[in-house]
Amino acid sequence: MDRKRLEAQLVEDEGKRLIVYKDSLGFPTVGIGHLVTKADGLFVGDTISDERCDALFQADLDNTIKFIQAYHQTLMAYEGQPDTVQEAIVNMCFNLGIKGLLGFPHFLADLAAKNYEAAAHELETSLWSKQVGARAARIVSVIRQAGAL
Repeated sequence: MDRKRLEAQLVEDEGKRLIVYKDSLGFPTVGIGHLVTKADGLFVGDTISDERCDALFQADLDNTIKFIQAYHQTLMAYEGQPDTVQEAIVNMCFNLGIKGLLGFPHFLADLAAKNYEAAAHELETSLWSKQVGARAARIVSVIRQAGAL
């Protein structure tokens, strides 16, 4: 997995905001898709530095990867996949959380079977795809391209 490429994708997908705002579900968020917690000591309207933004982002990305590794028995689809597919899985988990990612059992089963066209179709026809638009379109394309390798 190319972490720098993944980071660039996440910045593109999540955006970068140094002022705490309420996301589409009304949760305080800052930086690169960081869900603000009580431990952060931040409130809507507060501003953070670029350095804190990067620290939050790196910690969130590390935690996302740890969640995937912790669920490796369930996420058989992750191991042995091309780097780009692993990055797509991490991207989805960063966006949805591990429980949200696990809510795509057919997609994950298709990936585990390396049936990339079926996996791409599962994502393409999901509500998530409609909600996140360009992010999903790019991830679907990555999954389809893996089938051509």
